[in-house]
Amino acid sequence: MTTNGMLASNNVSVFVDTYRWSIRPSTTDWRYIRYSIPRLADFEPELRIHPQLSLRATVAHNLSFIRSKLKHKLGINSSDKKTLLGSIDRHELERAKCDVVFSHGGFPANADPFPIVWQHSILDPEMQRAHGATESDLRIEEERKRPLFERAAVVQVSTHSEARRLDRTFPESAGKFFPVPFFVPDLEASSEESILRKHTAPATINLLFVGYEAKRKGLDRLIAAYSLLPPSMRQRIRLRIVTKFAGGPVNVPHDNSVQLSGPLPYPEVLRLMTSAHIFAMPSRFESYGIVFLEAMSKGAIPIVPDWEVQREIVGNGAAGCVTKGEPAELANILTRLVDDEPYRVSLAIATRNRFVTHFSPQLVANSYRAMFEAARNRSYAGAV
Repeated sequence: MTTNGMLASNNVSVFVDTYRWSIRPSTTDWRYIRYSIPRLADFEPELRIHPQLSLRATVAHNLSFIRSKLKHKLGINSSDKKTLLGSIDRHELERAKCDVVFSHGGFPANADPFPIVWQHSILDPEMQRAHGATESDLRIEEERKRPLFERAAVVQVSTHSEARRLDRTFPESAGKFFPVPFFVPDLEASSEESILRKHTAPATINLLFVGYEAKRKGLDRLIAAYSLLPPSMRQRIRLRIVTKFAGGPVNVPHDNSVQLSGPLPYPEVLRLMTSAHIFAMPSRFESYGIVFLEAMSKGAIPIVPDWEVQREIVGNGAAGCVTKGEPAELANILTRLVDDEPYRVSLAIATRNRFVTHFSPQLVANSYRAMFEAARNRSYAGAV
C-alpha cells in the first residue's frame, strides 16, 4: 500500500482528451492540456501520456467552436445540457491501450467503460454571485453537473477547499473530488538568498501587474489604490504594467514611475517576476491564476483576490496578501509592504517556500500520478 492507502502500481497509461491544433492558439486551457500535461512523464517516468492525435476530433472541436461563436453573434442561446458532453476518438483510445481517460473539456461520454478523470469544478459560489450569478443559476449548474460527477471515476479540482465544498454539495460523489494544483513544468524557485538580497534595502520597490485582460484582472483597482498613496510613497515605487487591455481600456496615469507594455514572451515575464517585490492582481473573477505561482516562485509577494481558490494558493495570507479589491484597503496593503521591511522579507520567503512545498513541478506531477492511479484502481468511494 502507498501512503495514500492506494494499491501499489507500476506504469499508468493516460489518454488525454485534446486536439492537435486550435483556431485559438493562445487559449490557455488548450495549451495547458496539449503541451504541459504530456510533460508529466518528464517528472514521473511511470506515467505514459498519450495525447489524442485524431484529425477528425480536431476538426470537430474547431467546427463546434465556430458554430458556438456564430450562435452567440446571432443571439441564439445554446446553454443546454449537451454542451457539457464531449466525445473522443474511440478507435484511437482502444488502439492506445490506455488505463485512464483524462479530460478538461466536455465530459467524454463515449469513453465508458474506461475510468474517466474529469478536470472540472463549480467555481466559488461567492465569486459567481459577485459576478452576477443568481441562486437559480447556481442550482441549474449543480443539477447539470451532478450526473457527470457521478459518472467520473475521479474529478480533478485545483484546491482542497473546492474538494471539501463539492463533497458537501454532492454527497453521492463525495470522496472522488481530487485536489491537484496546476502543473507548470518549467517553473523553478529562486533561492532564498537571492530573494533576501532583492528585498533588503532596495532603492525602489518594484510593483508588477501582468494580465491579458485589464479590468477583470483588477488593474483599475490597483491604479486607484496607487493613486491614493501620498507622493512621497509613490516616489519609492516603480509600477510595471503588462496587459493587452482585452475586455476594455483602463486609464493608466502618465507618471515617470509607471511603465506600460503589451504582452511579453514568457521568459521576459519571469524576468520581471524575478525583479519584482510585489505582484498585484486583485481580480474580480479568477478561476485559478497560474501567474500567482510564477510570482511566488520568484519571491514576488502576491496580492490576490479574496476568493476561495486564491485564498488557498497563498495559505490564507501566510504566503501573500488577500484583498477584497477596495482601493483604500489595497493602498494600506501596499503601504505596509513598502514601509515594513522585516514583514516584507519574511512574507517573501514564506511565499517562495509555499511554492516549493505545494506547487513545485515534481510535487504536482506526483499528485497527478496518484490521481491517475486512483482512477485506474477505482479506489475512491463512489467511483463507477
